[in-house]
Amino acid sequence: QAIQWIGRAAAGGFAPAQHELARRYREGRGMTKDLVASQAWLDRAARGGWVASQLLPGQMLERGESGIQDIQGAMMVYRAAGQQGSAEAQFRLAQLLEAGAAGEPDNVTAYALYKNVTKVEVPAGNEDAKKTRDAAAARVAELKNKLTAEELKKAEDALKGQPSGADAKPKEPAPKKN
Repeated sequence: QAIQWIGRAAAGGFAPAQHELARRYREGRGMTKDLVASQAWLDRAARGGWVASQLLPGQMLERGESGIQDIQGAMMVYRAAGQQGSAEAQFRLAQLLEAGAAGEPDNVTAYALYKNVTKVEVPAGNEDAKKTRDAAAARVAELKNKLTAEELKKAEDALKGQPSGADAKPKEPAPKKN
């Protein structure tokens, strides 16, 4: 019965219900496990502005959990979630950019994203957020030694006028040339 109510609310556009339905499909809790359906419901919840749903679709796309790995799609999801305040999404996007997962590495944008993550206020007791912030600080230190003065200035300029912390919205990187 609970699944029926969740399904009705999800179909009606209620993003928290869409997220819950996606989790249940992903875990096979109360229904047959279906990663494709899970991805679809997470996408709907994410488009509905439910920040908790915005990171998981990116991870699923990045890992290919629904049978198709889509790094570009994951990066789009992470970018959108990061612009809505997800430090974890900014961190994941920075990792992909630094690794060149979708083309040439982009250490300048990765540096700017990592730097934004270091400014996030971590709520007391949130060890995962603290680990993410600390890992971002380590990447900032390492990339600072790899980037030229001109590249560092470009990264710092990308951050000017941007709110810091959880509200940070780094500039979108330029598309890669093929």
